[in-house]
Amino acid sequence: MKNANKTETQAARGLGRRLSLWHTAFVEAMHRELKHWEKHLSFEAEHLLNAAPLAMDLLIIKKDPALVIDNKIAAIFRTHNIIEYKSPRDNVSIFDFNKVCGYAYIYSAINKAPLNDITITFIADPYPRKLFTYLGEMGCKVDETWAGIYNIRYA
Repeated sequence: MKNANKTETQAARGLGRRLSLWHTAFVEAMHRELKHWEKHLSFEAEHLLNAAPLAMDLLIIKKDPALVIDNKIAAIFRTHNIIEYKSPRDNVSIFDFNKVCGYAYIYSAINKAPLNDITITFIADPYPRKLFTYLGEMGCKVDETWAGIYNIRYA
C-alpha cells in the first residue's frame, strides 16, 4: 500500500514508465495476502536487477550449427556461446557463475534459443577451487578435458 506506491513511483522513474494496472493490483493483493507478516517483509514492485543494462563479455554465434571447431577452447561450442573473461587478479566466484548462468537463461528466453544449444565459457586464472568444490556438492561433475580446460556437467 504505502510501500507499494513508493516502490511503484521509484520503478516508474527508473524505467521511464508506470506499472501496468494489473501489476499495481497484484502488488496490492500480495500486501493483503501477507498483511499478517507485512512488518517483516519488504515489497519492491518491478525491482530493477541492475542500474546499467546487463551485458555479456562476449557472445559467439556459430552460423552453421554443424561446424566442428578444432580448438580446445571452442570444441564444446554449440550455436550460442557466452564467454565471460576474468582478469588474472579476479577469481571466478559462485556468484559469477550464477550471474552468467542467469545470462544464459535470459538470452534463451529473449532469443528463443534452447538451453541445450547454449554454452557458457569462463576464461580465468587461477583455478576456481571454491567454485568447483561447490559445484561438486551440488551434484555437478567437473572434468579436466585438456590441461587447464574444464567441462562442467549437471548430473
